[in-house]
Amino acid sequence: MSLPLSQSDIQPAAAATAAATPAAPQQPATFFDTMPYSFADIPIGGDYGIATLPFLNAVHATIPLFDTLGMLTFYPIKADMANNIERLQLRFEQAPERCLTLQRIVDAEVRAGTHRNAESCAIGLLWLKRALEFVIGFLDNIGKGEKVVSVAATKAYQQSLEPFYGMVSRGLFNVALLSLPAYSTFMAQLRRRDDVTDEQIIAAICDFCDQMRDFVLILQKFTIDKGIDTPRQT
Repeated sequence: MSLPLSQSDIQPAAAATAAATPAAPQQPATFFDTMPYSFADIPIGGDYGIATLPFLNAVHATIPLFDTLGMLTFYPIKADMANNIERLQLRFEQAPERCLTLQRIVDAEVRAGTHRNAESCAIGLLWLKRALEFVIGFLDNIGKGEKVVSVAATKAYQQSLEPFYGMVSRGLFNVALLSLPAYSTFMAQLRRRDDVTDEQIIAAICDFCDQMRDFVLILQKFTIDKGIDTPRQT
């Protein structure tokens, strides 16, 4: 005949079961936690060479950030970024060993004298760099306390993309910037859990900018050195 079990008899088994059950994975806190690729994972060589595919993957993962500001407002920038990523990726796929870094791709075009052609990878990289300058400028403004999203975006646009846009494009884009969401709406778009505060989102924004900054600085110097871009007037 079996004896009745007491509460003390079943506690060890319950504890063992609990210990064997893995903890539920932590849900992403912000948009940046959902990005499948990170600038933090891109290797930089001793000569500041930027690995081609990891860079293109990280830039591509950045594009959905524009959707947090409105699906249509930044469509031209999103489309341009996607096209330039594809251009560089196709070149990499044609000769992977010779295109391991972005600099190798451009250097080959410089030697061939094709780097200033409108459809060159050098020009594609130049426009990717300008788009990233806008992204980091905008997020920097938010991270430093700007609470009006349209003001943060307009300042970044004026310092990155506007000087290279035609008059019609400038007018259309300036109007579109006025339709950007309120700060609270933007924060809500970046939030992935209800318990995440605005302060935590700002910290994630600052971390993302820090991860991206070195690559923008490297590309700024490189494109100027190769005669693809010109130094900014300050």
